[in-house]
Amino acid sequence: MWIFTNHGFYSIVKDNSSEDKLLVRARRREHLEVWFDSSRVTYSPKRDYQYRVKASKEEVSDLLFHSTADITYTNFKYSITDPTLSRMAGVLWSIIFGWLDERKGSVANGEKEYSWPFNKDRKFNNKRSTGRARMSQWKARVVRIKDWLR
Repeated sequence: MWIFTNHGFYSIVKDNSSEDKLLVRARRREHLEVWFDSSRVTYSPKRDYQYRVKASKEEVSDLLFHSTADITYTNFKYSITDPTLSRMAGVLWSIIFGWLDERKGSVANGEKEYSWPFNKDRKFNNKRSTGRARMSQWKARVVRIKDWLR
């Protein structure tokens, strides 16, 4: 399972060495450290996802369940403060739009139709505001699993 949050990209798979454990994997250590204590993160340089945490299915379930409480945005892509993750979200959105959207031709949005690419119809302001939260606000919203009570 792939999980893309506004603070990281994760791959969650069954741990082959344990019947009841999962591996939460990432390509950046800091993505896992958002949810897990850094002492739990292992490094495997020859793996496609080099950073890993072994976790119980219950722990991962709690993690995903409680992550929904942090959703305060109306546009996921604009909630991402990390520039690389933000670009990645835009690219993934474009791919998913192209492959999974069942609509054909231009896309209707209310009364106005927008043709692909959408940004050719966009009117930009000169305020240079992205609508994204400042980094200090974003970091304050991060809650690790150990902080949650069952």
